[in-house]
Amino acid sequence: MPGTLFLRFSGLCAFVPNAAPNPTAVRVLLVDAKTPHSGGHDEAHVPYLVFRDADWVAGNNLRRPVDWFHDGNDPRRTLFAACDLSDQDLSIDVNNPPLSVPDGAIGTGCPNAANRDYFSWVGPIGKMSPGSGGIDPASLGSFPLPTTIAARIRLTVGTLTSFEFARDTSTEVVKWEFKPVSGGPTSPQQQALAEEVQLEIPITGNYVEFTAVQNIHTRNPSPLPAMRLAVSGPVVAWIKNMPRPDIVGRPIPTVPGLRDPDYHFDHFYDLTPAGGANIPFPLSGRCPDLPLQPAVGNPRCPPTQFDPNASA
Repeated sequence: MPGTLFLRFSGLCAFVPNAAPNPTAVRVLLVDAKTPHSGGHDEAHVPYLVFRDADWVAGNNLRRPVDWFHDGNDPRRTLFAACDLSDQDLSIDVNNPPLSVPDGAIGTGCPNAANRDYFSWVGPIGKMSPGSGGIDPASLGSFPLPTTIAARIRLTVGTLTSFEFARDTSTEVVKWEFKPVSGGPTSPQQQALAEEVQLEIPITGNYVEFTAVQNIHTRNPSPLPAMRLAVSGPVVAWIKNMPRPDIVGRPIPTVPGLRDPDYHFDHFYDLTPAGGANIPFPLSGRCPDLPLQPAVGNPRCPPTQFDPNASA
């Protein structure tokens, strides 16, 4: 029975398209954030592939999850499973349809019903800290990869869109500006940020298969067993690069207020030779509300996008 895979990305995930404005591939780099940066970041991030345990296909010579948990904010007590993607290069073994990335102008920087899917809501680092949008070419090349990369995946099929927006504790969409932590010039770019990005892929078989190699920081990575998820309708999986307490459902803040500045964002500048300084700070005014599902669970680090690179 045909089904659909909804693969959702959140946390410190950097998207690099191979062309503009119509990429045929997008490379996703999961930043190595084991070591804290200055500011409010004091927890190591881990790159995880997360899925419902009920969707996992067990079998001889197939990959097993390494972690199981109940989301602390899920009243249904759904059992989730996860694979640690550290030091791995991941692939999705699906050949069609070709990648589509809807995009366009975002006007005043607040999403509406017509443009909420646009990829422009994925934070453009070259506009946040001008001149910093170029990716380190070694991140896109052959092995060994730089140690700034915890994991990597290349997307060539499906439809890639913004899915959920960074909201405050009242569930209102936050509008951000980008400025240095310790003062300095503020970027003119002000906009809402996608907090979760979704890849939608139609699946014609009974399962979808993820393959990977490990030890990507060496010249000769070794293959891992394939991971399979059953697909008999819609199935959701997540790639998250966040502290494990956030992945498993840290309690939702109850004190009303805006989001904090995203100090974790500083890690993205490890990926660009130009470096950078600006991180997202919430503006006092929110965006008009959207006819969307409310944000659930803890806040997630918004992903970002780098300038297009033909090697992505």
